[in-house]
Amino acid sequence: LQSVSLSLSGTEVRDAGVQAIAERLPELKRLQSVSLHLADTGVGNTGAKALADVLRDSRQLQCISLGLRNILADDSGFQAIIEALREMKQLHSVSLDLSCNEVTDTRTKALAEGLCDFQQLRRVCLDFSGDAITDMGAQAIIDRLRALKHPSHRASCLMDNDVTDAGVLAISARLRELPQLQLLSLGLRTRGVSDTGAEAVAEMLSGLVELKSIALDLLGTQVSEAAVQSLIERIRGLQHLQSLSLDLSRDQASDFRVQILATMLCEFKQLKSISLDLSSTEVSDTGVIALVEGLRQLKQLQSISLDLSRSLVSTPGSHAIIKMLRKLKQLQTICLNFTDTSTSHFWVHTLDDALGDFKQLQAICLNSAGEHLPLVG
Repeated sequence: LQSVSLSLSGTEVRDAGVQAIAERLPELKRLQSVSLHLADTGVGNTGAKALADVLRDSRQLQCISLGLRNILADDSGFQAIIEALREMKQLHSVSLDLSCNEVTDTRTKALAEGLCDFQQLRRVCLDFSGDAITDMGAQAIIDRLRALKHPSHRASCLMDNDVTDAGVLAISARLRELPQLQLLSLGLRTRGVSDTGAEAVAEMLSGLVELKSIALDLLGTQVSEAAVQSLIERIRGLQHLQSLSLDLSRDQASDFRVQILATMLCEFKQLKSISLDLSSTEVSDTGVIALVEGLRQLKQLQSISLDLSRSLVSTPGSHAIIKMLRKLKQLQTICLNFTDTSTSHFWVHTLDDALGDFKQLQAICLNSAGEHLPLVG
């Protein structure tokens, strides 16, 4: 066994469970990749330190992903994990979710400094959503990411922190110095980000001509339609883009914004993956029907994810989505999330009938109001 992935988020694992896992991992002598998701499990310092100890001794590990969202550990627990990671200089890939843990600039700086120790690191993903990071902490993270020896894949999510336009300007300026960047994920949605920050990101994107994958969420409540349009126009210029993920949720998207996006999609003939979060918005059938017209042009698309939960989309929009999906017979992954449970049977039966059209389909996920819907076909 070379790879282990355990998703225990939301369970009652706590410290005892993590200690039990930590005791077993050393038995897997050939293990190269570990993914452990412990969000909302009540894990505290004891579990965090047990995990740190076993990681420190796992010299063969090359890839590690830790989901530690909203756990009960304090500075000593997090410091133990950070110190353990700093000793794992053989790592090629690190993904760390520390969201909703009241992470401050001080703790962020300690983690950022540790990144400099990784000479082989090729992929980094850091999530600090819902923490207490300011412009200073955000800049420290980007500075360290910029200094990596192999800088093609990096991601940082700082949503719902205290980052302002000044921080976004500094981050954009630093990223603009990385023209070879291929993967970029930025989550900067905060109340302090306005058109100034959005325009800085748009300007930064115009210089990252090698980008193949981009995930963006920085559309704060002060961002205007004009700034959004400018941002989308800059994305339009990324000729090598193969993967696009946009979070326009929580009242940030309107039919007008979606129509602008739909026009842009027609030009991305090479796009292979798209993820659009339009949940909790005022997007209606009008916006979705326009979006569908853009999506149906993507003949290379292999993966599609649409979250329309708590939006204004009804039966006409749902029918348009189904027709679009049946045109994209090359799809390998389909993920749909919507709210109206009254249309659940429509979605299930229609997709059941259509499954035979998707000769390359490998995975499908259908959710209605948080309820996973079964498919027979």
